[in-house]
Amino acid sequence: MHVAHFIETEVPGGAERMLLTLAEDSLKRGHKVTLYHFGLEFFSDQCRLLGIQEKVLDNHLFKKTYLLPLFSIQLALQLKMDHVNVLHTHLFGPVTGSAFGAFLARVRHVGTLHDTYMVEEKPSRSSLLKLASKFQTHLVCVSDAMKSYYRDVCSLPSNAITTIYNAVQMASSPEKEPSAGELTLLVAGRLIPLKRVGDVIQAMAQLVKSNPAVRLIVAGDGPSMEDLKELSSELALGDHISFLGFQEDMIPLYQKADVFVQCSETEGLSMSILEAAMQGIPSVVSNVGSNREIVIDGETGYLYPKGDINALTNALNRLLKDPNERERFSCKAQEHAKATFSFNSMLTDYNNLYLNLSNSS
Repeated sequence: MHVAHFIETEVPGGAERMLLTLAEDSLKRGHKVTLYHFGLEFFSDQCRLLGIQEKVLDNHLFKKTYLLPLFSIQLALQLKMDHVNVLHTHLFGPVTGSAFGAFLARVRHVGTLHDTYMVEEKPSRSSLLKLASKFQTHLVCVSDAMKSYYRDVCSLPSNAITTIYNAVQMASSPEKEPSAGELTLLVAGRLIPLKRVGDVIQAMAQLVKSNPAVRLIVAGDGPSMEDLKELSSELALGDHISFLGFQEDMIPLYQKADVFVQCSETEGLSMSILEAAMQGIPSVVSNVGSNREIVIDGETGYLYPKGDINALTNALNRLLKDPNERERFSCKAQEHAKATFSFNSMLTDYNNLYLNLSNSS
């Protein structure tokens, strides 16, 4: 079977890592794999490393709404030429923008939705998902909260959407060593306004008053980087915050972290929160989307109302001041993550979906 993946992205994040994980697994199962993308160097490097075939598509046709019919024709011809059996697209734009092309090529189409913000931002976009479903796109959501949202908003039948939880497989961090009283918060992910990283920076301005040894590590890159650095400077946080940019290997940072923080406006299923939980790190996260499926409030970490910086600060203060609670949350977080978000189940579920769709074509 030939499985092709397609994604539009500028900054690597959770969806991109999940795509590569699935592609690598398909190769191990003996399938042929191709990655369609718009020339992102990160993907070209990963394709060479993993032995995945890549095809760079015309971004100009995809970006202009009135040119999408031409993109659909181009995609259909490419799928036919490559003898693709299943096209797996990721994120709202590629899912909806590829549906007609896959339909024209008579190629089965799986579309994984990793978040809800595109439709939350503009509810009329739900019509595009309805249209994709009519073009026989099988939609996958990465959490039950997302599935419920899209089913209700788009009025789609239950059999048109499947939940397959994101999952990660990571080597365990070495046992954390004491760091002379220093306490470390960790934020990881794309630095875009949606992630509200500025909220934790503002919280830091309060935290350092009662916890002078607290430090914040920001791992990630994106268009908000300079604004966040400027905010840190304005709040005179200087040595208390480190901006590290995109990190290929997060294990050393998880090994340093006492608490993981995530402040997003909305989330599908955050790979970063899940990775932190797998490493036994308690989290303080915004109470949105599927965050509550990973973090059990008061047991593995704390949920707080998005945008409420006082609530965020109070939750962080509580964890930073209570090492016994951090230890208790740590054990529960790892236990819950491993029991609920099985890496092997994710890989098997996607492979079975590919096979079922391919056999039914």
